[in-house]
Amino acid sequence: AEFIFMFEDTLHRGWTDERLQRRVCDLVTRPASESPRRRCTTIFAHSMGSLALAGALQSGLCALGEATAWYSVGAPWEGTEAAEALPELCGDSPPTDRGPVEPVLRALAKRVGFCDGPNGSVSSAYRALARSSPAFAGLRPWLGRVNGSMCGDSPFGLWSINSVELRA
Repeated sequence: AEFIFMFEDTLHRGWTDERLQRRVCDLVTRPASESPRRRCTTIFAHSMGSLALAGALQSGLCALGEATAWYSVGAPWEGTEAAEALPELCGDSPPTDRGPVEPVLRALAKRVGFCDGPNGSVSSAYRALARSSPAFAGLRPWLGRVNGSMCGDSPFGLWSINSVELRA
């Protein structure tokens, strides 16, 4: 068995980024001529990795073979509410009065890299996760291609360094 992992800059390149999608394709669609053992492939994609793969498939950048199984873990298939609030928190648009908690939310958004775009704007990765993004509509047909998935029902998720920011 061979295990291949992908580690990419998904803070500055969102799932709609063609370079990221091509990188995903390079990993999951190796030619069968390389080795007969690679014909059977199992993909475990976490979070935005599933979106990048589905986006690449939707764009026609690659295709999955019949012997490929795809398992998705924690993918935000419909975007995230947190991304909708980021333009205000990063200063891209006029703020909404969130009361005394607003300065704390702004500081948290900046600390974890949500506002890591040009001049402190929303990073492209989080901008691509906005629920209002029309790119999500093209992903729906690919949900049927996923062989299995695991997800949660809370934006807070497991206790982690990002739990508070994602819930806020």
